[in-house]
Amino acid sequence: MKTMLYGALALGCFTSLATANNEAKSTWLGLDEELHALSSNVTTQGGGGPTFGATIKTVYTHSEDDVFGADSVAGDDISGFELYNARLWADGTAGNFGWRLSFDFGDEVEREAAVDTNGDPVRTSELLDAYVTWDPADNFRVTWGHFCFPTLFSSAESPENLLFINRSVLGQAFYDWDLGVMVSGDYDQLRWNLAIQNGSDGTAEEYRMSGRVEFDFGNGRQAAGSTNARSQEFDATVGVFGLTDDNGTDDNTAFGADIRFTVGSFGVGAEIVSVDDNATGPAIGGLLDQSPWSIYGSYAITEEWEAAVRYEDVDDADDTTLLTVGVNFRQYNSPAVWQFNFLKSDSDNAALDGDALQLGLVLGLNG
Repeated sequence: MKTMLYGALALGCFTSLATANNEAKSTWLGLDEELHALSSNVTTQGGGGPTFGATIKTVYTHSEDDVFGADSVAGDDISGFELYNARLWADGTAGNFGWRLSFDFGDEVEREAAVDTNGDPVRTSELLDAYVTWDPADNFRVTWGHFCFPTLFSSAESPENLLFINRSVLGQAFYDWDLGVMVSGDYDQLRWNLAIQNGSDGTAEEYRMSGRVEFDFGNGRQAAGSTNARSQEFDATVGVFGLTDDNGTDDNTAFGADIRFTVGSFGVGAEIVSVDDNATGPAIGGLLDQSPWSIYGSYAITEEWEAAVRYEDVDDADDTTLLTVGVNFRQYNSPAVWQFNFLKSDSDNAALDGDALQLGLVLGLNG
């Protein structure tokens, strides 16, 4: 956890700023003209101008148990703030080509970062999306570059759309990006994709291959929770995926399925994955020969308030389970969501036992 301080500019700077005012205006006017020309050029070629967005998510956590504070000193209470996400993204189209770039300066995405003299992580950016799409035919797309490999709803969900503050154990395990190519398509209520990426051995000759198929019932339901799902019909989306990662010595594999559905003000979701890790290479998402699963239920109390509960079985050697109870508040037509969560971890390993209270605020600006 790190506190970011912003110093005030010295008064002497105003003199130099005043001197350079005319030059700065000229520079910015020139830059504005160049950007306008670039935007006009893209539009002329049958594309859409760039769309920009941002997500900021900050979470306060209080706990007397070390299991909920990886950065805390053993034995100390946890009571502080974390920057889960500070994400910037841009995308656009040009004819039948598209593109997307995104970076995240927060802590939700795993990375290897340096630490300062106090042992706190140095804030660095993580490249997420950096890809180009090509639509050679209707309902068919090729994605080329750096993208999140297709597995579960919970791993593909953007931070501002999460039902709970934290992703599920499975959602976090498969929340990863890699370089490669993906082909995808859809037909009526069916969607599919197949990806080939570098995998755990990097640019060596072996690959990670993953594929996913989804099917909608009724109007489908891809977002977690039940907010704004007022239809009395059964609307659901079911997905299955498979993944294999060849590290040059052996294959690590995972197979999984998930479902989300809504009926009226109720929302339900479940997921399960079976991981077969041969222990000679990097584990898939840190899971070793496990079959974790989770299930959640939610209820939209009003258009602004929603309550939810999630139960997870990690299926580890310590029989660890996780319970999360949450309440969300989103003011009507507001991009901001307040989230309050109570977390309880139960395990045969005392170090994994504990509970925590969290309060989070996430703001997602999507263009």
